[in-house]
Amino acid sequence: MEAPEPDEPPRSYVRRIAAEKARGVAHRLQTGGDTRPVLAADTIVVLGDMLGKPESRDAALNMLLRLSGQWHEVITAFCLIDARGSEQRQEVVTRVQFKQLLPREIEAYLALGEWRDKAGGYGIQGGAAFMVRQIGGSYTNVVGLPLCEAVEALSRLGLTVGQRA
Repeated sequence: MEAPEPDEPPRSYVRRIAAEKARGVAHRLQTGGDTRPVLAADTIVVLGDMLGKPESRDAALNMLLRLSGQWHEVITAFCLIDARGSEQRQEVVTRVQFKQLLPREIEAYLALGEWRDKAGGYGIQGGAAFMVRQIGGSYTNVVGLPLCEAVEALSRLGLTVGQRA
């Protein structure tokens, strides 16, 4: 279960979770003799404090009510582990502004069920797209993986997009 440590700041939390995910997969692969690189990421939403993944519809409702009309940050950290076990870690922050949401808009979005397993209770790439007035930074970061930065990290390993590891 992903949960912050006591008094763990949001950026430290997301970096730790991304690294734990990558290390777990890398260990399983390397135990089996597989030397492919591993890329893992985690995304959080921050509005004063961290908004994790809602555990219920009511929790998602409360998150969307908090985000309504507000700017918030979406932070994604990723960890890339190469065949030697060397780690590259990076985090990307995108600022997102929501429009003032009407109760019926929130209810309609919640009915889609997309809030499940989404930090902050929304997915910008789906039915929540109408909620976003503007963003400052990487769109793909808000989706869950900052593609430009991830491709740059892979490139540092000598890999290119579309090439098999």
